[in-house]
Parts: sequence; structure tokens; C-alpha cells
Amino acid sequence: MGVTRISLIAVAGPEKQEEAVKVLANFVNDCKKPDGKTYIISSKAAKCAVMTDHPGSQPGTIAVEVVFTNEEDAEYYQNEDPAFRGLLGRVVESSGWIVVKADF
Repeated sequence: MGVTRISLIAVAGPEKQEEAVKVLANFVNDCKKPDGKTYIISSKAAKCAVMTDHPGSQPGTIAVEVVFTNEEDAEYYQNEDPAFRGLLGRVVESSGWIVVKADF
């Protein structure tokens, strides 16, 4: 059992959407702790269409699922991981996103 983080990200433009999907889907290999070890169990990303959005906000264009072994790894990803932080600056700089975290 792990900690699952599900994100819905609004990324403007097809080129940035493609880049975001490619990068996010490979985070299982690219995200590493300072000791060089990977810490993500799995990462998936895909373009998506929002079927219902109430009360309404920016439409999400990318859905992401990242699974961690524990809460500590999820916090490292959110607050410190340079690969994740770099993606935010390149792709998601002016768009919105929703993130939920659950223990399934």
C-alpha cells in the first residue's frame, strides 16, 4: 500500500501538454532523492477531458497519478524534488491545478 497523489492540471497549448505528459509519465525514473535513488513507485500521465466541473474553474487538460511508498516521499516530491519543481516552471507556470492525496 502506498500514498497516491492524483492531479488535474490545466496546461495551455498542445505542445506544452505533450511535454507535460511525457515528463510526468517518466517521473518514476527521473525523480531521485539526493542520494541518487528513485523513490516513486509509479507515475502515469495522460491528456484528459473534464466531463463535469462544478462550480467551474480552469479546465484540466492533464491527469496525473503518482504513487509513493510513504508520506515522507510524497512531501519530498511536493516541496523539494528538482525534477518536479523544474516542470512547474516550464509547463505549468500560468495555469491552474488540483491535487488530492489518498491512502488506497
